[in-house]
This record gives sequence, C-alpha cells and structure tokens, in this order.
Amino acid sequence: MQSYLQNMAPAMLGGIDFGLTVPASLPANNLKEFIAYAKSQPGKLSYGFGTSAALLCGELFKSMTGTDIVKVPYKGSPQSLTDLAADRIQMVCEPFGTSLPFIKAGKMKALAVTNTMRNDLAPNVPTMQEAGYPMIHQTWAAFFAPAKTPADALAKLRTELVAAMKVPGIPEKIRDTGFIPQPDDWQSLGATHRADIARLEKLVKETGIKPE
Repeated sequence: MQSYLQNMAPAMLGGIDFGLTVPASLPANNLKEFIAYAKSQPGKLSYGFGTSAALLCGELFKSMTGTDIVKVPYKGSPQSLTDLAADRIQMVCEPFGTSLPFIKAGKMKALAVTNTMRNDLAPNVPTMQEAGYPMIHQTWAAFFAPAKTPADALAKLRTELVAAMKVPGIPEKIRDTGFIPQPDDWQSLGATHRADIARLEKLVKETGIKPE
C-alpha cells in the first residue's frame, strides 16, 4: 500500500480537523459538562450528520465517552448545522471550516477539536485529549495521478505542487477552508491510509453502522 500510494500521490494537500459543536443555549460550556449532561439524559439528546465522516465522528464520540445520543441523518452538513443553531438537535461533529461561521455568529459553541493539537481557526477550543479523551478524527486530501504515470513525471509534479502550496498567501487560503496544509507529508500517506481503514473498520463493526 505504501509504495502503491507513493506511485500515485504526487503531494498531500493536508488534513482537516473536526469540531464538536453544540447550540449556544445548551447548558454546557465545556466537554466534560456536555458529557455529564448527556449521561444524565440517556437517549434524549441527538446529534446530526450530513456526511459519513460526521457520522463516524459522532459514533466515535459516543463509543469513547459512553454516552447514549441518538443519531439523526441529514441530506448535507448545512441542514444539520442549521438545526443545531436552532436548538433542534444537541450536537454536530463537523469540520471547522463549515461550522466556524455559526460559531463566530454566536449561534453555537465549539467544545473540542478532534485532534492532538489545537486548530488555528479556533485556537481557544481545547482538544479532546486535553479534556481527557484521546479521540482523533481527521479527514485528508491529496493530489493523485494515474497509476501508470512515469516516476520522473510524478517527481516533477510533486516538486511543483509543493512549491505552489508554499507561495505566500496560498497556505492561508488553504487554512481558511479548514485544511491544515501538509504538502511535505506525502511519504506517510500510505501509513495514514492503512491506519484510517483499520480504525474506522473497527468502529463500524463495533457500532453496527449500516449504509443509509
């Protein structure tokens, strides 16, 4: 897998962190308070998801914290975030790039970021690990080329892409979309891919997630 991805992936774009968000009116101002609040009302709170990544994040959160929160499917992230802001559901786990406008508008609050480091888009939001729960949930994006692309062409493409992503102003624009630029990290893509498959496969089996 490592050599396979090295032969196809000229460069990494970066990873994207997810934020656990709740309505601004919810009586919980940090992650521990929210977990206690959820445990005091098993099966009465709900979380929304409009993508498979958001669903997996929600189920991972439930599994790690031992909370009973009902999942509610949506056609897309905007709908779930709109209902969260309106206090019709109690939690959404979405990339910061999509939830940040609602957070800045004071319609919802972020309780934690699902990574080991804080996110530059919301530096005041603690990580799950800081709250005592070592939960990591990220997605990533990379540039790919056809499998039969010559090695020298891939190397040149990689060099140009990495250079382009380091042009002044470009990293900032990438961060504005919620991504954490990682153009030099393509070497670890194979290991990242394998780890993600193993982690998510285990979660799907444990939670019984089915295609919807």
